[in-house]
Amino acid sequence: MKIDRVSKVYPVSRILKTDSLIHQKSQEKEKEDRDFEKALLLKKRDKASGTNKQSQKHESQ
Repeated sequence: MKIDRVSKVYPVSRILKTDSLIHQKSQEKEKEDRDFEKALLLKKRDKASGTNKQSQKHESQ
């Protein structure tokens, strides 16, 4: 019967809404983290290959 008391204090719809908000926020955070990691990888890759070659060309001219 404790479950009935809890559900009266915290309605299931409210719990589900809160849970979905938490899930949505965590998904947004994961997406931001992936985008940040992707940007870092691209920056490292550009630094390792393209950018250095271009700067060397400019220096030789």
